[in-house]
Amino acid sequence: MLKKHYILLFTLCLCAFASTRALDNVKVYVNGPGTTAKTRIVYQNATLSKLWSAIDAECSTCHPPSIIQDGVNHASRQFSVQNTGNTSAISLAKISVEAIDPQVVKAFATNSTGSELITIAPNETKNFTINYDCNIDGILLNKSIGWTILKVTLLFDGSSSDNKVEFSYQKICTLDTMSRFDFSLVILLTLGTIVVFLGTRHTQTMFAEQAQSADEVKPIHAVFFIVFASMVLLIFYFLKEYILTVVTGLVCISSVSSCALMIHEILEKIGGTDSILHRKVTLPFLGEVAIGSIISFSIAFAIVLAWLITKNWVLNNIIGVCVVLLVLRVVKLSSMKVAMLLLGLAFLYDIFWVFISKPIFGDSVMAYVATSLDLPLKLEWPHFRNTPSKGNCGMLGLGDLVLPGLFVGYCYRFDKARGTNVFHRAAMGSYALGLAICGFFLVVLQLAQPALLYLVPSNIGIVSFVAWKRDLLREIWVGLPHEDAESMDNQGQLISNDTDKATALGEGEEGHYLSELGNRQNNN
Repeated sequence: MLKKHYILLFTLCLCAFASTRALDNVKVYVNGPGTTAKTRIVYQNATLSKLWSAIDAECSTCHPPSIIQDGVNHASRQFSVQNTGNTSAISLAKISVEAIDPQVVKAFATNSTGSELITIAPNETKNFTINYDCNIDGILLNKSIGWTILKVTLLFDGSSSDNKVEFSYQKICTLDTMSRFDFSLVILLTLGTIVVFLGTRHTQTMFAEQAQSADEVKPIHAVFFIVFASMVLLIFYFLKEYILTVVTGLVCISSVSSCALMIHEILEKIGGTDSILHRKVTLPFLGEVAIGSIISFSIAFAIVLAWLITKNWVLNNIIGVCVVLLVLRVVKLSSMKVAMLLLGLAFLYDIFWVFISKPIFGDSVMAYVATSLDLPLKLEWPHFRNTPSKGNCGMLGLGDLVLPGLFVGYCYRFDKARGTNVFHRAAMGSYALGLAICGFFLVVLQLAQPALLYLVPSNIGIVSFVAWKRDLLREIWVGLPHEDAESMDNQGQLISNDTDKATALGEGEEGHYLSELGNRQNNN
């Protein structure tokens, strides 16, 4: 009796092993259009590719799932099934296709053999095709979403559920019912404008002492920055998989530093000079450290660590705002001449890496890097509308805030030196206008737009026009000498600076400059 049990158990094990081996020899893949298209593996070595798991795809806000999508122009998709074994044939008994929303599309499978049972010999490949019949009229009539998930089931060697391969992907029939405009775009562009305003105005008043020692951008710095940015972009494009971990670590370190500095300054302003935050405690290996520094570092570390774990878009924006405010606090432009060079090079940089790089590298380098790097180097806001990929967000790169923000900050300091506010208002208005134009073309073209393409002409053009109308184009072009936060509020110091400038100009131009100074004092 015991022997019979052993025989039965051994037989069951053999059956299970044979079943597993049968699926181990199954390879399902697709080839894209064209003779040089890359092969996409659907199923191999008893493992389903994550790209073909649309039903079970994990998704979070601003992190849409990576799934296969068949676009509007695809009427069918062909799949290949290969028997990778060397000994026995396998039988594909049934192919079934199920649409999660059958009102969007009806899908059915056909194969070249014409019979339902497909026998695949060792090392042989057979093809089958999933055909689509989209109900466009019904979608438009009901104003429903024009896409759905297709679930494909391949049943091998009988009807056992252990011998089936299941995968899913998305079919898009139409995007005509999807709203082109999303109100999240307005929120995102407004957020960017507010951050630039705070960074160029209030950081100059909140951190006046540090603003005096801000580093000035010189022409050589502007050229080096664009060259360095291009090199980094290419490194990311070609070596992203190898350096992503290192870059993420460096970005996290800089993010903690930026957040800690901004939080520390805010706490000091709130607490005042006699606050307990200024008391110092002794820590191992660090010596005496202010309590405010410990608190600010702890908060910043918690924010960055939480972002690293969750990749939450709100935490991403907090880090991004801190980075922008810090850069606008410690870096300043010395003249409109330098601003023109920096923004002009950035303008060409954006055009080249977004548009011209596509025929050279086969892809838009800027778009590829921006969408594939999950780092807090951009502001994000979730879409409100339905889109084929859940979790999509609008993005605004930090460079689109920092570079124009440096110019807006220069206009603010120029205004302070003259006792006016016209140039800062013109710069902020032109920045908001540039973002609005960028958003307009984003909605109309339904393509990602390089914001600097619109921000640079808007900023430079409008501010230059205002300066020309006020006969101050030359002065704002060359910049103001001995510029610091305190002297801008002091007319006597301003006259002293003007006297120095007149002396530096020499006798030939002294009369002209003193006349200009008299006009300035009359205007003030």
